[in-house]
Amino acid sequence: YLARIGWPRPGDAGGPVEPTLETLAGLTRAHIASIPFENVDVLLGRGVRIDLDSIVRKMIVDGRGGYCFEHGTLFRAALERYKSLDHSCATPVRKCDCIAVDAEK
Repeated sequence: YLARIGWPRPGDAGGPVEPTLETLAGLTRAHIASIPFENVDVLLGRGVRIDLDSIVRKMIVDGRGGYCFEHGTLFRAALERYKSLDHSCATPVRKCDCIAVDAEK
């Protein structure tokens, strides 16, 4: 995931994923800038799989974008992976999902 979003980026909090507001903001900016919104599957009537394995395959391995719920699921999984960011509801995509994060815990 971090390679896909180009983490760290110049000007972002860098290095390890530290539990700070700057890190969360940097991860969010990097996600938005690197992984586009895409609803091709929906338009083609294929439906959207929102299990993490399917999302990782599509958005990380295949380098595609994703629908809002795919973005939310991927971003939530990334935050869970880097346990230093405690969360329950932040999303890089508006009006789709919510992940609250206690970045200064």
